Amino acid sequence: NTMSSNRIDKLSKNDWAKAGLFQTPRLRINDKLDPNPGGLSSTEQFFNVCFCTAFGVGKVDKYLVKDQSIVSFLAYFFAWWSAWVIGSEYACRYNNIDFTHKLFWVVYGGGVALMLEHTGGGTNGVNAAWFCFSCAFVSGFVGLMTLRVSFYIPEAKFSALWHGTFMQIVAAFWILAGISETHRGLWWSLAIVVERANSAVFLLMFTPHVVPISQPYTINKFSIICVLALGAFVAAAVGSVDPGSWPEESRLAVRGASMLAFAIFINFKFLVVDVDPIALESHAISRSIQYRVAWSQFQPFLIVTMVAASAGLDSLLTEQAIILEEKSSGISTNDEIEAAELSLVRMMFGRRNAFLSTAAFYLALVFQRTMLNLPPSHVEEHDNLHSDRLFGNYVQMIVAVILMLYPFITPVSNLPLNLGDILVLAISAAGLVVMHLVLKQRELETLDKYDELSFPSHTSNQSQSQDKSHTHQSAGGSGEPQSGELEHLNVSWEASCNITTFDEAPL
Repeated sequence: NTMSSNRIDKLSKNDWAKAGLFQTPRLRINDKLDPNPGGLSSTEQFFNVCFCTAFGVGKVDKYLVKDQSIVSFLAYFFAWWSAWVIGSEYACRYNNIDFTHKLFWVVYGGGVALMLEHTGGGTNGVNAAWFCFSCAFVSGFVGLMTLRVSFYIPEAKFSALWHGTFMQIVAAFWILAGISETHRGLWWSLAIVVERANSAVFLLMFTPHVVPISQPYTINKFSIICVLALGAFVAAAVGSVDPGSWPEESRLAVRGASMLAFAIFINFKFLVVDVDPIALESHAISRSIQYRVAWSQFQPFLIVTMVAASAGLDSLLTEQAIILEEKSSGISTNDEIEAAELSLVRMMFGRRNAFLSTAAFYLALVFQRTMLNLPPSHVEEHDNLHSDRLFGNYVQMIVAVILMLYPFITPVSNLPLNLGDILVLAISAAGLVVMHLVLKQRELETLDKYDELSFPSHTSNQSQSQDKSHTHQSAGGSGEPQSGELEHLNVSWEASCNITTFDEAPL
């Protein structure tokens, strides 16, 4: 009986048992059954890893590492980003944990798997048509699920019809891109542009019909894709190093170069997530419709700089090993000479790419920090904190400019795996992290001093109130505050906690 009751208890707490196997879609902000309201479910995390794998592990970044084709790289990256955003925007607005939605995400993931399978080969290759058809399936299927919402949620009917219809239009463009080899680039570009413009136009023109989203969930979702992407880049760049293919005297330097590359991505993660955390009230998503649109449109450009920097590091870490292998084997044929020359071209392209993309990444962070997100209120209230913030931004921009010029004014390093170049990138990243941490510590110390200067009267008043309470008890009173005192204490507690509530707002 005990075992049976335990099984029944577990079943009653199961997500599907609470919601039922088949339920209508719900607005995420009203979903009381969501077991993880502020974060991502295991299914979403699973598919995020799939997307990040496509970004980094020999797929999208291959077009920069091996082909040096910026156009193909951008075409595939934004196609992948479009597929991710289509699913993300649905999840930010609507949610359910019933069987229908679990099956929906499984089928959606099947479309993503088809995209992953056919990413290689270029926009004019054998796989390109099937890649376009896979993108069409993802867009069309999510569009059907969005149109389904219009039948069940009256307040979301106009929004669901609009977005669902435009997703079918995007799917049609992808189908045309798959069919037409001659005009594939045109239809491919239209599919990406229309998908991105759809959300922005709807937000700006039909604000009263915008479906509210969960702000913490949306911010968390974009942060997680950045962090997971950086993890995939570590696997792509550092995982490509094979110390055994190098002469024994160079293996220590090879291991050092790969660890420096790992440190670069760790510092990228600190700069994106840890150095400059943004409170909800200061985030661009909470400011206005215009800022929310700008923030959502800006995110792919922030990630594309990280993908490009990863591809550049991959080239620095691998192509020199190929050149060394050709030299050590004794180049004799024209094919071997061409292979060595091609590796040299790739390495030079990767060197410029690594420095320019890292510089662009630093500038993108400054833009997001200064133009999109609001600074914390206490920074604006204190001139020295505001000056420190400006100083940090200026230093980061100066470092970015130096990195842009570096590959054009310095020779290629003769050290194994271009250790000198990777060391410069690692020092710049670590230096910026240390600088921001020092400024953050100064900020905390300033706030502590401000609190000590601002609240001495609060401490004395608290002591006086304790003395009065002690005197009251000595006079035979019960020591319990009266109704007027209770009201005063409640007001004081609310003021000291500085409670602020934020309404859910649309993206």
